[in-house]
Amino acid sequence: MVQNSIPKNFFVALANSTPMTGTVGNQAAISNQQCISTIISPVTSQESLHSKESHLQPSAHQKNRFQNQHESQWKQFEGYANNPRLASVTDVLPSIIKSSKANSANNKYRIYFEKFRKWCVSFGLQYSPATSTTISLYIGGLIQQGIRVLVLDSNYYSIKWHHDKNFKYNPCSDEFLSLILEGGKRMLSKPINKKEPVTPEI
Repeated sequence: MVQNSIPKNFFVALANSTPMTGTVGNQAAISNQQCISTIISPVTSQESLHSKESHLQPSAHQKNRFQNQHESQWKQFEGYANNPRLASVTDVLPSIIKSSKANSANNKYRIYFEKFRKWCVSFGLQYSPATSTTISLYIGGLIQQGIRVLVLDSNYYSIKWHHDKNFKYNPCSDEFLSLILEGGKRMLSKPINKKEPVTPEI
């Protein structure tokens, strides 16, 4: 039997948690979302003031998408936390999920995600949940540094693992980010062609 060491209010706390950012990360994310909504077709002089203002407001689809990206994976269990028959099951789920990875993998992902978190904080970017744009910049910077492919994978999968277990939407599923990762792995795995030493002509 799996031992449960998770407090009973674990799911309520997770479901109600706010996005984690650096000093200005959350405000920047909201500001970026509002800016995106203004990139629309030009407004002609024939349109009314009300019509112009409506273009500046995020659409219902954009609002829902933005909210879904921040939806906690654990919110679906919040209603069962006080159910006598199901509370013991819901309380042990975090331990079960953690057991899906070896202890060495959990520790490795924790270390690499902490590096990502510190990088985000240094730039005032949101990290939990992160956006695919933020992760793309981080991964691109690592590729630019010429790190090993194994280290690149560890960084990427630590971020993916954090979002898999905590949020409904995983930014690592973004195809653009996948292209950056695969391109970086190909670049970093190419053998270095050493030039012949320069020798004086005889």
